[in-house]
Amino acid sequence: MEDYFPVADDGVYDYFKDIAEAVALPRVFYTKPNFQRSNLRLAVIGRLSHILNIQYIKNASTNAGRLLSIPNRVSGRV
Repeated sequence: MEDYFPVADDGVYDYFKDIAEAVALPRVFYTKPNFQRSNLRLAVIGRLSHILNIQYIKNASTNAGRLLSIPNRVSGRV
């Protein structure tokens, strides 16, 4: 769907936020850039890390700089 209707960062954030707030269970977000049209941007990951029940991230990126940037961005929250 994103091929036809690109989603802005605020839309991506709102999507994950709405899901996280709809359930009490801990949430995981998974980014796998090889199979996605786009990648979760670091700014969005940082914002999502402030939502209490988003507790984990699985990042399948092979970009070492990005992998190292995520822990710095989320400061131990995820």
